[in-house]
Amino acid sequence: MSRRTTWILIGLIVLVSLPLLAYAWVYVAFSGGITSIILNHRAGPDLNDPALATARKKVEADIDLALKDIESKAPFTLYAISKHDRCYRGDNNWKHQEGFASRCQVRVARFYGLDGDLRERITALEDALLNDKWTSYEYTTWQSVGGSELKQVVDNVRNPPLYKKYDVFVDVQFIDQRQSAVSDLEHFQSAYSRLPPIYERKELQDAEIIVKKIYSDHTYILALGLYGYYFEN
Repeated sequence: MSRRTTWILIGLIVLVSLPLLAYAWVYVAFSGGITSIILNHRAGPDLNDPALATARKKVEADIDLALKDIESKAPFTLYAISKHDRCYRGDNNWKHQEGFASRCQVRVARFYGLDGDLRERITALEDALLNDKWTSYEYTTWQSVGGSELKQVVDNVRNPPLYKKYDVFVDVQFIDQRQSAVSDLEHFQSAYSRLPPIYERKELQDAEIIVKKIYSDHTYILALGLYGYYFEN
């Protein structure tokens, strides 16, 4: 092969390769990088796997244990209970990086009536959690571990941060009658995900009815959202 032919072949290879390399770079960039591509190609949970059902039951048992801990130390008047079981894909691309391929979550929400000095009641609840070895997460960490976006200040009292124990997170929110509580409680009951669920079972409550019942008897609504993950890859 002559030198001229060799250079022609090299030139053709370069001409063909450049568009392919450009396409590959664009694909990787808009997919969120190599890590996101790997995550997005992982299989989701096998919904018929007995191990998945066992893992779900363990999380539910941990949530029940956590609730007994909390309610025994800081009793309130219970009005309603909801449950949301959801499996979903992680959102990993150039815009979002959730860092997992799939996740399954059980979230139990309980709604209570609350009266008296708000600061004293919430401080007592937080002290009970901390004394019982619950780990506190600061504001900037809430969203990375699934905390509610509805943290507000009521009567100069800030809603507590997120706490964790038994592999269960507890999300605390209180609301008074000056706030629009219905939409908040509708959101609070749900296991949050950016993408549509691949599995879902709902036992949710009518937020409007909850609000009317509690506000007819009490000044504040206290919402506890307890949740844990039984699958993640």
